[in-house]
Amino acid sequence: MARHSLRCFQAAFLAHFAVSVVIRAEQDSKHFALNYTSNSACNLPVPLPIPKDPTLKQYGKGTFRQPLHHKAPELGNFTVNYYWNSTFWAGSGSPIVVFLPGEVKADRHLVFSRPDFSLVGIIPENLRAAVIVPEHRYYGGSSLFSELTTSNLSYLTVENALLDIVNLANHFDPPWTDASSTAQDVPWILTGGSYSGAQTAWIANVFGGVF
Repeated sequence: MARHSLRCFQAAFLAHFAVSVVIRAEQDSKHFALNYTSNSACNLPVPLPIPKDPTLKQYGKGTFRQPLHHKAPELGNFTVNYYWNSTFWAGSGSPIVVFLPGEVKADRHLVFSRPDFSLVGIIPENLRAAVIVPEHRYYGGSSLFSELTTSNLSYLTVENALLDIVNLANHFDPPWTDASSTAQDVPWILTGGSYSGAQTAWIANVFGGVF
């Protein structure tokens, strides 16, 4: 009986803790948004934005082809989704900021490119950069397989995921401009947190010079 009661207490505590974490996260996001101060109010040396055609979209969704297995390109390619925001992009030669959403469906993560919502959004605002949010392989709509098996999950590796990001940077064709904007043409900045932060650190160490 005592052991059963202890387990019930543990379950109740963990459930309460999980709810508390979610509520706190939502409160922190709202607090950041409500207390956000624009860079103009901080007197930061931010370059002026260039005039833009108001009829052109400043955000959207795109796709990019990735090898199923980077070390075996003969296995073919599959389509990976990415989301983009060019609101602060200042023209040819401007940087591109990549925000890695991690192991989730990425369609709701473009909001992190807004400076009134996230610290990630302050980076492109200050650098006059565009933002890309690439979806992780096998998540959301970025998988070749409708049904996962032990065999096809063998291509879901850390190495392939890192090479996806590097490949994107080296061959990206932006939908908002005709100007060449690969990592060889303009500065690329990689950001992420938790697992995505680890990806950022690994790429900096293993594939130094791309970002």
